[in-house]
Amino acid sequence: MWLQGSGCTGCSVSLLNRVAAQAPATAGDLLINSINLVYHPNLMTASGVSAVEAINAAYARGGYVLAVEGGVRRRSAARPAGP
Repeated sequence: MWLQGSGCTGCSVSLLNRVAAQAPATAGDLLINSINLVYHPNLMTASGVSAVEAINAAYARGGYVLAVEGGVRRRSAARPAGP
């Protein structure tokens, strides 16, 4: 599963630009022959309810790797903690 936080999609672009001398040689080769990328907001064909169902099913199965791209927002220190 690949989630995107705040910011750009630079890590996704870097993955898609991957070219290597040995297998997997390209991002397509990696995605087709090496990993099962269950959820990626830019690369998967499913959207909406289908996308949410895919990520929920992967979570329920367990055994996944979670990649988080971009920043993860924290509570502002200037704002008091609320309910």
